[in-house]
Amino acid sequence: MNYGLRAAAQAMNLGTYKQDIISNNIANANTTGFKANDAFTIALNKKTSAHNGTQPFDTTDKVMYSTYTDHTDGNMKNTNRDLDLAINGNGHFLMRKANGIELSRRGDFKIGLQGTIVNGKGDHLLASKGIIEVEEDMTNLVINKSGEIYMNGEYYDTLMLTDIDNPSANLHKKPNGLYELKGPMDYTWESSNENKIYQGYLEESNVNSLKEMVKMIENEKSFNMNQKIIQAIDSTLNISVNQIGKV
Repeated sequence: MNYGLRAAAQAMNLGTYKQDIISNNIANANTTGFKANDAFTIALNKKTSAHNGTQPFDTTDKVMYSTYTDHTDGNMKNTNRDLDLAINGNGHFLMRKANGIELSRRGDFKIGLQGTIVNGKGDHLLASKGIIEVEEDMTNLVINKSGEIYMNGEYYDTLMLTDIDNPSANLHKKPNGLYELKGPMDYTWESSNENKIYQGYLEESNVNSLKEMVKMIENEKSFNMNQKIIQAIDSTLNISVNQIGKV
């Protein structure tokens, strides 16, 4: 296969992959707790030869695409709502689902039908003693920066957060602002001094819409350029086969 054609085709495939990621980032620019994604490539270079060793080495390239998640904090928005919580730091909320526990940075919680604190999908927010059950006569809910929960002025429990080293490598991103661990690893299930809880605030998406638009324009230009390269090479090959070959 023509190396120029292959390189241009790989670049176009990467452009399509990037375009999907950029579009998703822009679509979630106003999604609470959303973390922007970016693409990177891994180029594998392999040399092969015939089994008898008489043929020269042939180099084959394979390009793999992967997604990187930017876990930097988003800006905090004041909502003055007691069940809106934002984390400053690398911690994540623990959410109990029907099939296990997942992690989340999305802090727009509510009181569910069973009187427990849940997210929009009905997953339970967890504290050190488990699911948080709101007292029927509760008129005042306070959650301080250390994650301590007070109902009607009395201590109830403490939110449990995860501290995970290198979250981009160790967390798998799922829909609805949830994450799961990629595999066994060391982590803590408790609040640390590096994590602060802000009640009455929500963490906004860390997507920079202006930068994403610039990336989209640059990506489109690169895609069009590689498309023209393929057309030019195809035209050259056509001349070689149909004209020069006849001489």
